[in-house]
Amino acid sequence: MLAYVVTDFVVPQSPAYLAKARAELFGGLPLWSAATWLPRPQTTLQLIVAIAPAALLGPTAYLAGLWWARRPVPRAAAWVIAAFAVGFYAAYVLSLPTFSYDTYAYVLQSRVFTLHGANPYLIPPAAFADDPDLRFADPDQMKLIVPYGPAWTYAAILCSYVAGGDIVRQLLGFRLMLLGFGLANLALLWALLGRLRPHQRLAGLVFYAWSPIVALKGQEHSDTVTVFLLLLSLWLLTAGRDLPAVAVLTLSVLCKFITGPLLLVELLALWRRRSAYAALAAVGLAALIAVLAFLPVWTGPDLLLKLARDPTAAGRYDSLFTAGRLLATPGLLVLVAWAGLRRGGAVEDRPVGWTVVLLWFALFLMPAAYVSYLMPLVATAALVDAAPIAFAVLALCGVTLLHELAYFARPALPFPERLFGVSRVVLPAAFLLWGARRSIRTPLSPSRWDDHRRWPADHRTSAEPDVGHARS
Repeated sequence: MLAYVVTDFVVPQSPAYLAKARAELFGGLPLWSAATWLPRPQTTLQLIVAIAPAALLGPTAYLAGLWWARRPVPRAAAWVIAAFAVGFYAAYVLSLPTFSYDTYAYVLQSRVFTLHGANPYLIPPAAFADDPDLRFADPDQMKLIVPYGPAWTYAAILCSYVAGGDIVRQLLGFRLMLLGFGLANLALLWALLGRLRPHQRLAGLVFYAWSPIVALKGQEHSDTVTVFLLLLSLWLLTAGRDLPAVAVLTLSVLCKFITGPLLLVELLALWRRRSAYAALAAVGLAALIAVLAFLPVWTGPDLLLKLARDPTAAGRYDSLFTAGRLLATPGLLVLVAWAGLRRGGAVEDRPVGWTVVLLWFALFLMPAAYVSYLMPLVATAALVDAAPIAFAVLALCGVTLLHELAYFARPALPFPERLFGVSRVVLPAAFLLWGARRSIRTPLSPSRWDDHRRWPADHRTSAEPDVGHARS
């Protein structure tokens, strides 16, 4: 908690942050005005001194929490974990206005429609040069149309309508909306862990709820809504609601496209587990939802090209089709097929398949600089009971977060980019190879999901007798 207080209220008062126009908003909230009495880092060295304890305390407490939650603990521990998670998230909601980045973009992109009555997929915010709040967002970002799917855009427009008022109210409105989705994610995760990993429920909750990436990025990025829809679709799957699950998963893809491969996994699993007709019905439903979502904002086929570009590459439509990504795509397709068809498309295996697919996507296809893109991976990994996968995800998240923190230390402590690129692939791969070696040397025991008494896949009611158990 101390680490996040430093991150949310001390670091945003460094000269690099105070030089931005957002510093003008300090008077918009009494807490922000009071925070100006805290020590301010004036030099790069002082900033490093402020960041270093936070960079050590946060992850150390996180790993200690993971170790502690795997041990026998009282039931009340769940409330302790949840209470601290809420504290982490609330600290960011109240953090200084200089700390936000993407939230200002969300506000101004949604105001293209709510204030100016234009299509945000056709007209960028910079087209309205008389908007005095443009100075609070990144100028380059304001020259682009909305880079996200229509599901998120509609949620942002609704939030903008509800918040209304000035930029401060809208900033807080978006943060509170994302906080609400973040708390819903904790509830969904707890329910799913009760169905899938009841023996390690607390550890799974800590894995996601206390993750520094979730605590630092969850209340600022649309990935929180993407995770909510992802977890909701899995909850529907475990309840035997296949088509509603496909519908919700489609909305997750239409919020942020990084979950697109998971929709392919589910369609394959539905074909394997049910029938070709069920899979075709799901494809039709997903296509219908996509068409209805894009219809109000459709500007032509080039819109899909604009949305498919690498956000770090400005306006180049071909920016995602690099040699490295093209070489990694066949591997992604193989993993999608493996995740969808393994064990007959069993629902209980979905978290493992989703995590492996997202891990490959994050390592080889995702823009490496975007930390928040890892949130869906952290959410699915929290539902997996496999130490090598957990360590691989933790290694990837740690290296990526370290790279972002190192940005603040430049130029005093330059961080070699090539080392970052190599380590973010080598470290997770090493843990996965270690896990593969262990599984080869040690025969796998039968999955606990083979015991139908612990998984309601056959939809038998509790009143029906367990013949196998009685026979044994």
